Amino acid sequence: MLFTGAGFSSAARDIGGTPVPLSDEIAQEIWAISFPGETPDGSSLTDLFHHAARWNPDALGRLLRQRLCVDPAQLPEFYARWFSVPWKRAWTLNVDDIEQAAARRFDLPRPIDSISALVDPFSPARLSTRALAFIHLNGSIEDGIEHVTFSTTQYGDRLASHDPWYEKFVDDLVSHPFVIVGTRLEEAPFWQNLHAAFGPEVHQPMEVCEAYIVSPSLTRARRALLEDIGIEWIPTSAEAFAREVLEPPIALAREAPGAPRTLH
Repeated sequence: MLFTGAGFSSAARDIGGTPVPLSDEIAQEIWAISFPGETPDGSSLTDLFHHAARWNPDALGRLLRQRLCVDPAQLPEFYARWFSVPWKRAWTLNVDDIEQAAARRFDLPRPIDSISALVDPFSPARLSTRALAFIHLNGSIEDGIEHVTFSTTQYGDRLASHDPWYEKFVDDLVSHPFVIVGTRLEEAPFWQNLHAAFGPEVHQPMEVCEAYIVSPSLTRARRALLEDIGIEWIPTSAEAFAREVLEPPIALAREAPGAPRTLH
């Protein structure tokens, strides 16, 4: 399975031709519409989103649609490799629409079914599909700022409520091999659901996962934490990983269409 975060989309460009922002970059832009003319003071993205959503929701919505809607025409070719792998399904923390842009830009081997965990009711039947189910755990920008998880209070709501999509993600993570790219796995709902599944045992080193995290850099302490649950770091970029690892199995699948389509 595939799991992506903000770093996965950073090589894409928005509809205005600007690179899709990372969290610190979008925080600076939200600051500009929240406190115009004032010097940034290090306010967090979660707090800035809460303020902008309350006091200037129209401007916030326009900003996010502009910055997080991906231009298919400018999408780098290496994304075709990521979306051509026969993943069982894909999960993402991102609210951008890169998977839809890829479906429009490339001739992919199967369609993509975009699912929002904040709008679409959980349904096992929805996951039993020939299409690649691409589940947005934090919602999708096309559904508006009230249907994403960005702000302090929105994260509070997620932590206080039953979250079947996150539960399914954690179940997948401990049951299937994963490639994780573009995230350091810092999201509180992830750890809440992991602890709910394993209880106090999760505090002890135990390989609950069989996963690889693809990232050019990772702090030593975070690496140790992830190693404790069975997640191994691969120090490379999403583009390099696509070129060096993902291309051979895709080429093999095209040459032998009757062979099992499994990524090893």
